[in-house]
Amino acid sequence: MPSTLRPIFLLSLPRSGSTLLQKLLATNPQIATANEAWIALPFAYMRSTHGLAAEYWQDTCAEALEDVTNQLPGGEAEFKRLSADFIRGVYSGIAADKEATYFLDKTPRYYLIADFLADTFPDARFIFLFRHPLDVMSSILRSWHKDTFSPHLRSNAVDLWRGPECLATASTRLADRGIRVDYEKLVIDPEAVVARLGEFLELDFPDDVVRRAGSVELDGRMGDPDGGRKYDGVGKSSVGTWQHFVKNPYRQSFLRRYVRDLPDHVLNAYGLDREATLTQLAAAPTSFHGLARDVAGINWLYLSMWLHWIHQRPGLRAMPPRVDRSQLG
Repeated sequence: MPSTLRPIFLLSLPRSGSTLLQKLLATNPQIATANEAWIALPFAYMRSTHGLAAEYWQDTCAEALEDVTNQLPGGEAEFKRLSADFIRGVYSGIAADKEATYFLDKTPRYYLIADFLADTFPDARFIFLFRHPLDVMSSILRSWHKDTFSPHLRSNAVDLWRGPECLATASTRLADRGIRVDYEKLVIDPEAVVARLGEFLELDFPDDVVRRAGSVELDGRMGDPDGGRKYDGVGKSSVGTWQHFVKNPYRQSFLRRYVRDLPDHVLNAYGLDREATLTQLAAAPTSFHGLARDVAGINWLYLSMWLHWIHQRPGLRAMPPRVDRSQLG
């Protein structure tokens, strides 16, 4: 496989239908893919002094790599080319037994590094997949957190609080190299969505693309916990499920605050009206079901996020592991 294998980056929040779209696109033999690669994230962060904690002290590593970059004959441009060559080499290795021209990298948290991907891969295409952020939150809690708020939700805090803004900004900035897909249209009429993507990628897809997508196997531990098995067919029952997620007044208040905190340009990118969404929230049925659990869980989550934020302020880093004094001699 030549090293010129062209990347397609599918950017979305988790639980936005990215596995479904990946499997639909993978029905074309010109598109190779893997479950989720995550390969570009460490390259994007290796020279950063924020967003990354490491036992070897990331601040020092970033300074050293900056020196290394400055000593390369081509400087910054050469460092990016070398990074791109390595990542393309991984893609080519995965696609070695295929005659593909594209490699589809579906890694949701690439929304954090969209600028890096655009600069490093000038030939890349981008697909931006949007789903209502309240449906995303509902699906994350139901799929991975047993529909409960707790500090464990902090593992998805970046998806819920930073993700929508990153995705909205990237889709605008890279509009000339990308295409937008809405989850709601994807699950209602997947054939039409795939046909539009085919025009964008200059590829043809089979008429029975949905049936064929059901037989696409994706190896690896990342991605949808169902492994795509539920995508043997698609439907619209998953649209608007957040309205059944409200449940009690305290959770309703939490969601209302979440919507109010979303910037205007993010709501515009998602095609949402703040007041209309708040009105829908107010009209959602509630009871006292799970009220005590949510009061405790949401406040515990807030405390956990605040402590984590304090810990990650400049000048504070992860503590080194405890020393075993018996090994000091």
